[in-house]
Amino acid sequence: MNHIQRAWLIALRPVTSFVNENLAKRSGLIGRIGRFYSFGPREFGYHPSSKLLAYVNHIVVHNMAFLFHKYSMIK
Repeated sequence: MNHIQRAWLIALRPVTSFVNENLAKRSGLIGRIGRFYSFGPREFGYHPSSKLLAYVNHIVVHNMAFLFHKYSMIK
């Protein structure tokens, strides 16, 4: 877990205890919502597609300057 994720877990500690202890342990719809939004460190590391999504995001943001700029070379 990187330092940013650790900082978020520390900053959200009151919300974390409320969601994990009160909502996630309930039954029914509220329990399902609580389990979906439960906080904690990732157990399996980074998502496998994160590097691909970061690369695609970089390409899209880089090309937005050419596509949407008022005096673009393409226009």
